[in-house]
Amino acid sequence: MEKIVISLGGSLIVPDKIDYEFLDEFKDTIRKHYKTHKFIVVAGGGSIARKYIEALKKEKKSKNELSQAGIRVQE
Repeated sequence: MEKIVISLGGSLIVPDKIDYEFLDEFKDTIRKHYKTHKFIVVAGGGSIARKYIEALKKEKKSKNELSQAGIRVQE
């Protein structure tokens, strides 16, 4: 089974609000091929994550703390 890694930018998922139409189309596309391919989807945090990271940079947080904030903002 072929593995495919897809980097999906957060700004595609949540440009201003959650884009459910895009997500439905993305899901349908993946489902067409899931019997023959294994997908790994990495989703970015988008503008919300960037805002938190920028605020924490002003607080002189470590690179690890900035990364964790960007990841957790989507949880």
